[in-house]
Amino acid sequence: HTRGSAPHDPAPPPLPELSQVALLENPLDRPLQAIVVTDCGTGLVAGGLDGHLHLWSRREAASGGGGLGTTLQSAKQWSRQSSQPAGGGEVNSVALLGSTLACGCEDGSVALFRLHKDAGVFLLYSLLRL
Repeated sequence: HTRGSAPHDPAPPPLPELSQVALLENPLDRPLQAIVVTDCGTGLVAGGLDGHLHLWSRREAASGGGGLGTTLQSAKQWSRQSSQPAGGGEVNSVALLGSTLACGCEDGSVALFRLHKDAGVFLLYSLLRL
């Protein structure tokens, strides 16, 4: 390379082609914007433009001890359990650490929830709004 110019980097390898493996049906009329998976792989929390947090659970017996599942058949093992308002308009982001769920809302607030699993179903308990 010449002085003052960057060395020529080889082109990155092409990305593998992705295909849809499993699809969880969204019965809502508004798009989801953020999703987080529980550590055990049997729960999902999604937030969307409707301002709600939506919880899905996967039957543990079907999951073989954990993991999301990657087949069309495994998508049938998920069921939407509940929804509850986040309380700050549209949900822009969600993050999960242990059992604490943080939800970033349209009004700039952050809502904190405790995620609890009872009899295979995930539940949210409101903790605080920052």
